[in-house]
Amino acid sequence: MNKRILLFSFALVFLISCDPSKKLTDTGSAELMKPNKVWKSLEENKDNWNSYSSRISARYKDPYTSVSFTAKVRAQKDSALWVSISAALGIELVRAFITPDRVQVINKLERSFLDSDFTALSDQLGAPVTFETLQSVFTGTPIFDWKKNSFYSSVDSANYLFSNAPINDPSDEELTGFLELLLVSISDVQISEQRITELSTNRSLWIQTKAYTEVNGRSWPSSIYAEASDSTRATTVQMRANKVETDIILSFPFTIPEDYAPMR
Repeated sequence: MNKRILLFSFALVFLISCDPSKKLTDTGSAELMKPNKVWKSLEENKDNWNSYSSRISARYKDPYTSVSFTAKVRAQKDSALWVSISAALGIELVRAFITPDRVQVINKLERSFLDSDFTALSDQLGAPVTFETLQSVFTGTPIFDWKKNSFYSSVDSANYLFSNAPINDPSDEELTGFLELLLVSISDVQISEQRITELSTNRSLWIQTKAYTEVNGRSWPSSIYAEASDSTRATTVQMRANKVETDIILSFPFTIPEDYAPMR
């Protein structure tokens, strides 16, 4: 498993911020929830957990490679994320442990390791990645760090739409950095899609949550499709979470062997 596959898959198995100046736009529909009420519901769901564990089946694909793998994921809210990636027959290939300010990964196949901040993962995804954004993806909460009442909103036939630019005309001359879009299902007020585009390079990341599972009175993403693309290629990861457990006691075994070399 080469470094690009390793880092991209690792980031999306767990699996960006702006400071826009636009104000919230009311949808004007009495039959729908007000935008600020939708956002409040998402924020409340964000804090409603302490620990998380699951087993994930995934498939990575780019123009040159197609790889299937499984992963064990463990998380302690706001403090630790741990993942173990295995190939066929349950042979562990990669183990990773991250905290809010550190990323550690060991590649057992190549006997190498990564020990750094979030720069490497951000470079792979083409967008700034933090501990909080990785945590948000698998917990079904917004990956965008928007200030309250600082986004546009609208609706379509199935979703509430939130963006940091006018939704019908995103070519806002004042907008720089990243164009962000969040879709929330009207039927169950769950996140269905999140998209981000880097305006200067046209690189984009699209995360679609296709299904949720109910555990301990809270909904957790159980089927996720992620795609990162630029002008030359697209990279995708499809993931399905099984055996989701929450609010349990977890361990995070991780040691970098002394004979492993730094990743190149």
